[in-house]
Amino acid sequence: MIGSEYVRSLIYLNGKTITSIALEAGIDPTNLSRALKGHSTVSNEKMEKVLEHLGVDPVTGTLKPVVHRWRFNLQVATKLLKLLPELLPGGGEIIGLALKRDEYGWVALVGNNGARIILDHAIIIFEDGRHNSKVRAGPLPEWKESYRRITPADLKKLIGDETLTPSEFDEILGLNYETHLSDGGSFAREDEAENGWTWNLILKKVKKAGLTPREVAERLGLSK
Repeated sequence: MIGSEYVRSLIYLNGKTITSIALEAGIDPTNLSRALKGHSTVSNEKMEKVLEHLGVDPVTGTLKPVVHRWRFNLQVATKLLKLLPELLPGGGEIIGLALKRDEYGWVALVGNNGARIILDHAIIIFEDGRHNSKVRAGPLPEWKESYRRITPADLKKLIGDETLTPSEFDEILGLNYETHLSDGGSFAREDEAENGWTWNLILKKVKKAGLTPREVAERLGLSK
């Protein structure tokens, strides 16, 4: 289970408050607040619900392989850099998003574990030192840095489309690699669409139907 300081940081990054996340998880806000200050405890089961609502796998303590949208503030910059190695094991790629030349208002973090993050109004330091930046990727030497120029429509989709999948995220940014899954497999990019169907479309339909991966596997007669 990740520490209370990290939980507080994640609550902020997700644009929530202790009260709102407690109500979402079915916990008394006062109890959660006291627990995060170390004055009392809540059960592991209840804390797992908090992590679920923050997009964290309560078993591994890492981000789920979905698209996360975080707000950014300089007050949490240091905590963010401490969080990333634990939440995104193996690193990944940091991408500055520019709507036009040299305007960086958003940053995408592409984790090798399948998680994708959009950071609201964060600026990163590039190795050439040409950009005035606030957040450093130095503590994560395995990560590489770049930037992408995208359209306003694509940015709107990245920050507002709640059904966006990681591979769709990658397609918008023009990333030329496969999206890795938590079990070590991968989905190929959607170039081999057959009869109009792609893995992304199937995943959307499954998600819309409210089915879990286990339920789909059972219906297809699959076994590990």
